[in-house]
Amino acid sequence: MIGEYFIIAVRNLTRRGLRSWLTVLGVFIAVAAVVSLISITKGLEGYMNEQFERMGTDMVMILTGEGGMGSFGVSAGALTERDAKVVDRVRGVDRTMSMLSGATTIEYGQEKYVTFIIGVSPKDIGFFFHRMGIDVSAGRMLNPADRSNIVIGSRIANGYFDKPVPLRGNLVVDGHRFKVVGILESMGNSQDDSQLYITKDMARELMDKPEEVSNMIAIVRPGLDPAKVAEDIKEELEDFRGQADFSVQTANQMMDLMGGIMLAIQVLFVGVASIALVVGGIGIMNTMYTSVMERQREIGILKAVGARNGDILAIFLIESGLLGLVGGLLGVGVGLSFALLAQAGAGAAGFILHLYITPGLIGTALGFSFLTGSLSGVMPAWQAAQLHPVESLRK
Repeated sequence: MIGEYFIIAVRNLTRRGLRSWLTVLGVFIAVAAVVSLISITKGLEGYMNEQFERMGTDMVMILTGEGGMGSFGVSAGALTERDAKVVDRVRGVDRTMSMLSGATTIEYGQEKYVTFIIGVSPKDIGFFFHRMGIDVSAGRMLNPADRSNIVIGSRIANGYFDKPVPLRGNLVVDGHRFKVVGILESMGNSQDDSQLYITKDMARELMDKPEEVSNMIAIVRPGLDPAKVAEDIKEELEDFRGQADFSVQTANQMMDLMGGIMLAIQVLFVGVASIALVVGGIGIMNTMYTSVMERQREIGILKAVGARNGDILAIFLIESGLLGLVGGLLGVGVGLSFALLAQAGAGAAGFILHLYITPGLIGTALGFSFLTGSLSGVMPAWQAAQLHPVESLRK
């Protein structure tokens, strides 16, 4: 019996082809937006969590505050090497890495671009990239004697300039000539792959910042709670500096923060898409009311040959549900296509984007679209089921 209802519903929908396609438009837009957004944002969240987990959950980040210029050429609120020594003495800290970073101008041949340069102690750079699972693809890491040597990201070596930058080639950074002694493996995104690494002492000369550091990373000793050590770092550093003009975050806290941001974005866009879904539901309801009015004689004939109220109700509910489901199928297809295009565009820009596409996501989207269509058709279907057969045949 259900199969017969389905056949009747499909025949009625195809008979009103253009009206049916226009009716599913609202559902289609809503589902496409939700599927593409969730697959992209959940993929980004998973990628960032993967990066943090690769570096280790025993990591604590100490980030500088913002402000104007203080005395002695150090920015107000900026961290210094003296702060790094305080952090290094905190109980539970295994080792501390401090970095100095900033924008810089690089030249190769006749080309000139602005990118990001990081000054780091040679003893730390190998450990830092080892934690990330990244090594040099050619050459070597920095050592203490590398005053005029530089390690470059994979995109600087290939793709940043018209000609590749070879190992032992020369780059001009802020007017200083450096020899390339190492080329890093790709990190998976164009920003990281476009960075330069020099010794921290040389970075201080280039940036004229003899004491300042941009941020610090503290590694917690095995078996200790990173959150507890982070609190100890915050207390010790606040006592030393006299104010809490910095932030201390564990890897787990940073993952939670990024997850919260992604969730907020998802909730915002799902809310907007829900409006389109409501509009689509109203469109389905309007179409089904119109269908009831146009098919009163057909309903009368069905009742005259033995169809019960429940049969009429089922036929119209299946029709409205199919309208929602078709909109959902189209929305899933377009949403996934858009997400894949975004993935391809990110790849072309040098950023690895892992999409979150699961049967659960697709099934939920289709289920909601079918449910929206069915609920939107309840009242028109009920009206159709209550029609008197004799009165309907007179129409």
